Amino acid sequence: MYGKRKTLTLRTIIGIFLTMFLLCVLPQHSAAEGIQQICLGGNHSAALKSDGSLWMWGNNSYGQLGNNSTTDSNTPVQVMTGVKQVSLGSEHSAAVKKDGSLWVWGRNIYGQVGNGAVLNSITPEKIMTGVKQVSLGGNYSAALKTDGSLWMWGSNIYGQLGNGSNTDSRTPIQVMTNVKQICLGLYHSAAIKTDGSLWMWGENNAAQLGNNSFSNSNTPIKVMTGVKQVSLGNKHSAAVTQDGSLWMWGDGSSGQIGDGSSGMTTAVGYGVYIKTPIKLMTGVKQVNLGGSHSAAIKADGSLWMWGFNYSGQVGNGVSGIVGYWGAHSTTPEKIMDGVKEVNLGSLHSAAVKTNGSLWTWGNNEKGQLGNGSNKNSSTPLEIRLPASSTLKTNIGKCKITLSKKKYTYTGKAIKPLPTVKYNGKTLKNKIDYTLSYKNNKKKGSATIVIKGKGAYTGQSQIKFTIKK
Repeated sequence: MYGKRKTLTLRTIIGIFLTMFLLCVLPQHSAAEGIQQICLGGNHSAALKSDGSLWMWGNNSYGQLGNNSTTDSNTPVQVMTGVKQVSLGSEHSAAVKKDGSLWVWGRNIYGQVGNGAVLNSITPEKIMTGVKQVSLGGNYSAALKTDGSLWMWGSNIYGQLGNGSNTDSRTPIQVMTNVKQICLGLYHSAAIKTDGSLWMWGENNAAQLGNNSFSNSNTPIKVMTGVKQVSLGNKHSAAVTQDGSLWMWGDGSSGQIGDGSSGMTTAVGYGVYIKTPIKLMTGVKQVNLGGSHSAAIKADGSLWMWGFNYSGQVGNGVSGIVGYWGAHSTTPEKIMDGVKEVNLGSLHSAAVKTNGSLWTWGNNEKGQLGNGSNKNSSTPLEIRLPASSTLKTNIGKCKITLSKKKYTYTGKAIKPLPTVKYNGKTLKNKIDYTLSYKNNKKKGSATIVIKGKGAYTGQSQIKFTIKK
């Protein structure tokens, strides 16, 4: 559809935009309800409470909700505890826990989970340690470690991994150093280095790299300096500089650049491409981009939105079809005041207000608004999360091993004790579980009964042979 006149069906249009999105900002902190961060994906959503509990809802076709299921949910479900940051891709999800461990789950066809496999994961899998921030794109992933090193994995068809090749990777590979913030789009990537310089790479067919070109790049290219935050959409990009100026570039076909331009006519579309960054607004605190819509929070807390609006994702009370195309907005419109954080998905949007309340709007086909229905909304709806609970893991999911084949047993205990592990973590006796024994000397064996404790529940058994 880009650069040439081409008739498109409505199904094609929606399909193009149902591929996103991700987190491209570091966590903000909210008040009353204790929401620390929000994040939207292709058509699933997540909220992180200040108590570290992670809640998710929406599409779950590939297990991207992480609740050991593939059933969609139109209300929030608690998935993890001890989390400090979350990011969602098109159909996969990731969380960084407070101990710096990175957990990923969902669709894995290109190795985007990072566990060396291509099978989908319906529960979180531990991938790395020492992680500061995670960001997910269309079918690939990135992690920023505490030492400033950037690691990437998954699909690399357009060079979006930035390692000088176009070969997919099922495990993390190091790409850069001295990085302080990362963001992934559908197929293009960005990193802000510690000196404030912005580097970009990957797909560039809509000028989304901002380097006055349409050529893809499989290595990072320096685009700007003095940048404090970056966000990427489907095929457009944005950066906020140190002085609060908002700069936009890339695909503007749906008005998502916000400069008044658009590629829409009554029946056909053609590309409007901004090949280098243009200044759009001043006094901006945060920017976030969705599939083909955009949002900015100004320093006064006002939320402004623009771009593709077929499902009401701009939040201005308008949606549906205007002529042949969606009711897009080509310039920023003020949506609400008192906003602390905004995050956009493929066709839906969310905001946290300064009073801690969570609001969502836009497409709701998979229940991604979290309000218990599947009906779209062109205006913000308040969403209330349930009270957090302590999630417990059944001890039966743990790997239990004995270091010896035979033991001397007096009816009290054996040494060394069994090793109990869950997702690579060694559990502690009397803290995570307790041990008891069932003796069966006539058959020359006995049974260890392991009962969960604290964050673990249920029980498991393992037999051992008694020395004669």
